[in-house]
Amino acid sequence: MSDLTESAEMLSRRLRESAPPDELIWSQVAVPGQRERDGAMTVTQRAAKGVRTQSRGATVVRLTLAEQQLTDALTLLQRHTDE
Repeated sequence: MSDLTESAEMLSRRLRESAPPDELIWSQVAVPGQRERDGAMTVTQRAAKGVRTQSRGATVVRLTLAEQQLTDALTLLQRHTDE
């Protein structure tokens, strides 16, 4: 293994380990860009592109929760006109 590959893997591991539990990790943040680039796919189809089904399934769950939290927050922030 080259020094560059080994360093990249170590950095990736440290980033994953240091991510707060309530925040998205970089692989989860990348999903919307992948969807935009590759189009909609099932978890199984994504797995055929080299992503483990279990990992992608966990990502889908986490993104769904994050989307719900964002929706809830936006609902709270909506402005209402005075009557």
